Amino acid sequence: MNKLILPEYSLPLTFLILSGILITRYFVLSGFLYYLCRCLDRKGLKKRISQKRSDVSHVKSDVMASIVSSLIFALSGTWMIALWRAGDLKIYHSLESIEVFKGALVLFTLMFLQDSYFYWTHRLLHLPGFFKRFHLTHHYSTLPTAWTSFSFHPVEALLQAIILPVLLLLIPTNWVVLLIYLSLMTFLGLINHLGYEFYGEIFRKNSILANLISASHHQIHHTNFTRNFGLYFTFWDKWMGTEHE
Repeated sequence: MNKLILPEYSLPLTFLILSGILITRYFVLSGFLYYLCRCLDRKGLKKRISQKRSDVSHVKSDVMASIVSSLIFALSGTWMIALWRAGDLKIYHSLESIEVFKGALVLFTLMFLQDSYFYWTHRLLHLPGFFKRFHLTHHYSTLPTAWTSFSFHPVEALLQAIILPVLLLLIPTNWVVLLIYLSLMTFLGLINHLGYEFYGEIFRKNSILANLISASHHQIHHTNFTRNFGLYFTFWDKWMGTEHE
């Protein structure tokens, strides 16, 4: 196992750099997709799930909450880099160590474990004692947009930020697999909150792709708070009987 060499910035400077990267990424990607969806509306392409639009005040709330969430995720990233420098994270650096089947298995394992963690913590946050205090921030937009994917109460953001460092402490991972994993995490989070459905019939009819959570699947959760709790996959919702019919 080779150690990936990173610039030896101080941890406070590392935190500032990561914060800048995450906030910039949020505005660029979310802004682009939000604008793209509006362009689709103007061209008459009927991809929007609901005929109603999210209120401007909801978008502003999502943006402000997402900036705070980005800072918390940057803090988690700083912790990961500190663990990385100490040699505690099980990350392979050598490209020669990549095996396609093993990499795909590790990728699915990381996503499934995060999905499982998210499902159960998500259900916890929907309990009456926790919902209004820690989860209502995310549900302020009942019609989610591209701006909603990072919109969390600080406690919820912290709860979701700690899982990746823990997984990387336990599961040997190649840095290329980690990069793909982080990209999918961002992409699927955005897609699921767009309020526009792009997957189409090919996903619904395919026995494998049908297990991916779509924008329609997750928008139901934002309007019906007792169903569809998953992050990436529909497995836990099906197993626990919480998938909307």
